Amino acid sequence: MRVKISEVPLSLRRRAANHLESIRGTDMATGHDQMRLGDKACPVYRPDIDGVAYWEIEVKGVKETKARGHAGKSSGMGFLMLSTGPHDVPIPHWSLDTEPPSYGLEAKGNGKNIAKMHKLDSMAYAAEDAKGNYASHLGQFPPKIDASGMQNAPRLGEFRAEPEIRTENDKQPPKLRFVKNDRSTHGIKASGWKDWHEAQKAFPETFKPHLQKLAEHARGHWETEELIDTFGEGIHEGQKMTVAMLQPGTATLGGEGAKFVKMTMLDRQAAGLTLEAMASGARNELSFMLEIKYVDGSSETLNYFIVPRGTPSNKRGVAPHLVAQLAGGK
Repeated sequence: MRVKISEVPLSLRRRAANHLESIRGTDMATGHDQMRLGDKACPVYRPDIDGVAYWEIEVKGVKETKARGHAGKSSGMGFLMLSTGPHDVPIPHWSLDTEPPSYGLEAKGNGKNIAKMHKLDSMAYAAEDAKGNYASHLGQFPPKIDASGMQNAPRLGEFRAEPEIRTENDKQPPKLRFVKNDRSTHGIKASGWKDWHEAQKAFPETFKPHLQKLAEHARGHWETEELIDTFGEGIHEGQKMTVAMLQPGTATLGGEGAKFVKMTMLDRQAAGLTLEAMASGARNELSFMLEIKYVDGSSETLNYFIVPRGTPSNKRGVAPHLVAQLAGGK
């Protein structure tokens, strides 16, 4: 079920590394100073999406993690769940304190050979064996929805509080009584599925409205990703930015703004470097590139620009969030 992390698209690995760097040293990552991407990843599917819908990337170098959904020993790793497209937000689920869902599914499967993992909801996952049969699940399995009674059902339900008596003023407010008009189901009934195959087949149509809403919610996040992909990330003169590296390697700068940037390699387990934008005297933004060549032969080129001192900017103040522009090797 798991593969080497090198099989994960480079842009997703970059997104994962940037996320870890953005929370390093914050309250969200207390005690996880040595966190870094692990060596393995797991493809994750969704019944309405063709091909891989997500990648679960392991995070190692974290303090002890809790087991997920079982009483056994934890795998000892955290994880990041990354969406492969606009059907969901870029990183819909992650944890440094609880092990990856794939390990929980394996443990709950009682030794069954887990061949494929599916994401069904925000924190609900299911696994199937090599023959496509149900093996285990985590979280609340989405129920079977019967909406055939909606046409004859009232459109709205209500639950309100109203005064027991009417008064002319509020100096002595009356007691309230609660009135409930139970129409909350709108004619919709929920039940269990006959089996995994029925659930998997009906999932796309049954949850179509919810999946569409999720995609709409994700759209803005992906627009931000695309802007950064196109224009790169800005660094104000006099400020530093930490850039995570996907593995050990070497880095060089290029472009018109490169001579005004000081690069320093970091001495830590999680490979990385800092970029400091020096005063350039320029009135306009100066672009530059960071090219990283890794020990396994792969490479990536990241785009940046120097923002002259005093220039207004809406740059995020936490950490870099970049997307690889060029990749070579495997």
